[in-house]
Amino acid sequence: MYEYLEDFFAGGMHQDWDLDGDSLEDIFRKRHVNALDESRRILQEIEMMLSSDLSEEEIDHLVTIQWRSGYEPDEDTETWRGVLRDMIGYIHDMYPELADEERREKG
Repeated sequence: MYEYLEDFFAGGMHQDWDLDGDSLEDIFRKRHVNALDESRRILQEIEMMLSSDLSEEEIDHLVTIQWRSGYEPDEDTETWRGVLRDMIGYIHDMYPELADEERREKG
């Protein structure tokens, strides 16, 4: 159901992810430069997850236990839904045409 998100969190945000970059945004940008179609699919999966009934705890379990991601939101300032919304921003910054597509669809 979340094939592209799983690939990003399981592959890009592994246990030693911080050796590859300083932040989630840094890793995302490095992995998805020149990857418009993949980023489009990730964007769709993020939207599906955000509109789902999954609780914060269920998203945490999915990402950290099932997908074995080494990334976790900062306990004091972030939620998984906030992280996903931030990822939408990274995608829109990298690919403004995707932001335009989304606006037209909602339009």
